[in-house]
Amino acid sequence: MPSKLLIGLLGAAVVLPSRALRTQKSSSAEGSAEPGIEDYSFDDFIAEFKRPYQEGTDEWDMRKELFHARRKDIVNFNAVPDRSWRKGITKFMDFTEAERKRVLGYTGRGSREAGAPDEAAALRGSAVHLPSEYSVRRPKSKLVHLARDQGNCGSCWAMAATSTFEGQMGVNASLMDELEAAMKLDKRVPSVPTLSSQGVVSCTENKRHCGG
Repeated sequence: MPSKLLIGLLGAAVVLPSRALRTQKSSSAEGSAEPGIEDYSFDDFIAEFKRPYQEGTDEWDMRKELFHARRKDIVNFNAVPDRSWRKGITKFMDFTEAERKRVLGYTGRGSREAGAPDEAAALRGSAVHLPSEYSVRRPKSKLVHLARDQGNCGSCWAMAATSTFEGQMGVNASLMDELEAAMKLDKRVPSVPTLSSQGVVSCTENKRHCGG
C-alpha cells in the first residue's frame, strides 16, 4: 500500500517555481529570515516578478517608491529580536493600497446564523488548554512552510485541500523517507513534492465554479 500511495502522490506532484510563491527564503528547517534583503534592489524585483514597467516613466518611479517603502518596513520588522516570524520579499511589494485591498478578504455570501450545535461546540472547545506555541515542522518536512498564492483565482477550496494533504505528507516521516529514496533514483522526482491544486480543480465537478 505505501508504494501505491507513493506512486499516486508522485503522479500528482508538480514543481513550483523556486521563488515565485515564496514569502521568505529559509536557510534552515526552522526558517530563518532571508539574508541580504537590504541588498535586494528594485531591479531584482522587476526581474523576479516580471514587471512590465519602463524605466523613466511615472509608473516606474511610483512603483519603485512603494517597493522601497515596503522593503524598509521588512528590514525594520526583522531587526526586532525574538520575533516569532519574519517578513520576506513578495510580489505585493509594489502594489498600491487599492490593489492590495482587492486581493484581501472573502467577498462571497454573507455569514450564516450560528445554530445551537455550533454554540455547543464552542463551549466545549473553550475548556481546552492550548499551548502558547505549536509547530508542525518536522526535520524532514519540506511542505508545511510553503505559502501558496492563488492570485485572483477563486478556488480557495482546492488550495486548502492540497495544502492540508501536503501537511499530512510532511509530518509522515516514513513517506518522506520513501520520497527521498525515490529522488536519488529518479531525477524527475521534484525535491519539493508539492501537490497540484489545478489537478483538483480540473478533476472535480464544480457547477458553481466557486469563482475559480
